Amino acid sequence: MICSFATGNAIQSFTLSDHIYSEAVQILCTGHMLTIKHSVFSGFDLSIQQILNGIVISALVGLVIIGGIRRIGRVTGYLSPIMAVFI
Repeated sequence: MICSFATGNAIQSFTLSDHIYSEAVQILCTGHMLTIKHSVFSGFDLSIQQILNGIVISALVGLVIIGGIRRIGRVTGYLSPIMAVFI
């Protein structure tokens, strides 16, 4: 419970971004401008694709949260049936 308050949805966002990156690598190859990893610091590499993924995910989540409880309800009303089909 403490971990969920400390990290929020960071783990899920990272997993989604990493999965999108791995799919982009398969399509674009590792030598593409978007998929080349740059070393940020020792043991942590980052690509432009992952930065773009983070910006888009943050913007979408921000738009939903800023919209208030009605928008959250509307978005979950659309997402729940879609998730039920895929599960």
